[in-house]
Amino acid sequence: MTKSKASTLSSVWARPDNTVLMPKQLSVRLPALVAAKIAAICEMYPSVKRHEVINDLLATALEDFELGLDWEGVPGTEIRTQDGVFDYEQMEGPREDFRWLVVKHTKLIEKELGVTLSAPAAKNDAD
Repeated sequence: MTKSKASTLSSVWARPDNTVLMPKQLSVRLPALVAAKIAAICEMYPSVKRHEVINDLLATALEDFELGLDWEGVPGTEIRTQDGVFDYEQMEGPREDFRWLVVKHTKLIEKELGVTLSAPAAKNDAD
């Protein structure tokens, strides 16, 4: 079993933050237990701002969500992932659709902010 990215957040919080934030703020009402857990993390890592904790937890949850989406690959076209595990090149399915939509929305956000962000490559990205 590979180590979850969420389990490495403590080492991430020890490094400088170079995140580009959206100019518009998004407000959400958290369940009480989730708010308590975030407060506990903030107390454990007092140098990390609350919004950084929430952003990092949300980012890792989205990565886990993406990895859980189904996809169909082309057998025989293996690629090596960052953790050294072989995976098939993704061609279609909800995960590829999600990646394409992330690229689409990243381009819209880049235009709005006037900056270049990094997003995963997706099918039809060259269009």
